Amino acid sequence: MQSLVPIGQEKTWNSFINSVQENRLSHALILNGVPGVGKLAFANAMAAYLNCDNPLENQPCGICSSCQKISKGLHPDVHYVFPIISKVQSGKALTSDDFIQDFRKHFFENPYLSLNQWASILDGENKQLGIFIHDIRELKRKLNLKAFEQKYKVVIIWYAEKINVEGANAFLKLLEEPTEKTILLLCVSDTSQLLPTIRSRCQSLYLQKLSPNDIKAYLETHFELDAQHAQELAFLADGSLSKAIDIANESNSSFSELYMEWMRNCYEGSIEKIQNTIEKITKNSRENQKLFLDFTLQKLRDAVLFQTGLEEFSSVTELDKEFLLKFSKFIQTKGIEGMVNEINQAYYYISRNANSQLVFMGISLKINAILKGTIRHLQLY
Repeated sequence: MQSLVPIGQEKTWNSFINSVQENRLSHALILNGVPGVGKLAFANAMAAYLNCDNPLENQPCGICSSCQKISKGLHPDVHYVFPIISKVQSGKALTSDDFIQDFRKHFFENPYLSLNQWASILDGENKQLGIFIHDIRELKRKLNLKAFEQKYKVVIIWYAEKINVEGANAFLKLLEEPTEKTILLLCVSDTSQLLPTIRSRCQSLYLQKLSPNDIKAYLETHFELDAQHAQELAFLADGSLSKAIDIANESNSSFSELYMEWMRNCYEGSIEKIQNTIEKITKNSRENQKLFLDFTLQKLRDAVLFQTGLEEFSSVTELDKEFLLKFSKFIQTKGIEGMVNEINQAYYYISRNANSQLVFMGISLKINAILKGTIRHLQLY
């Protein structure tokens, strides 16, 4: 049977299992970790284990009626609360329940659903998503009802730090006066946004960043990316699978080849060649352009590691290793620092809708000046 535990979280899962088996599980837990490491999927797996009819030694069976319902978000004793757009329809303030069908469809298709993806589904990219007091009041009502089927009523609050102040104060009462056999699971990406009084009343479990190899394997399997492209995106994702998925949706070509072409042309200084490369970069979306700049920063970091003999800590692939060996051998650290500053400034301008072609031409000429001033006898071909 396939494990319901999100990839890369086995250590944290074992900690949870031990607390259940030793009868020391708190009624309220914060699942803490950067976005995109599977906190929501982890919480759902916890709910399945707690209510499984025939649990295995360290995971739910996955086949009983309870597990089947939870795997589809249909269990009557498992409740979901998540950020929504504040709306009133027919005199009634909307709650998570009014969006539950969309939530079920998209989360259970993609257990690493990101908040940005969810906002897009709700057509709320430019609106403030939050968890409001109407949701907390409705949650209180549900928890006061008798459990329908199983041992535990489980509440999963996705992005619990999005509870507004009024809702958070009401939620405190649930923590202080918990109903019997109720487990509250708070999925949190930024604990500093939670009220200290909420944090102090919860046990914490920390979910680790995913390894590049785990992310690479996921992208190869679920997005059918070739190994080279999947590895590039895995390093860019910085341990977040949802970020990797966002990048995969934005990028369908290799950044390495484009980066090497750009650096070579910047060094040579041919305006015509630089312009040809810029057209390749800027034909993509602004998000893709920013990802390319992120990739460039990563390659400059790798150049420093090669220069200082620490290449084993770099994120290079075979495709760009030879290039980096030459590049790092001749460029001075001061030159790399100057390039990093220019790229960060370009990122700032692209984020604020400046003309992309002008931005990239400007930075290309500055990189040319930096390279000519710091590199001698460099052969990048």
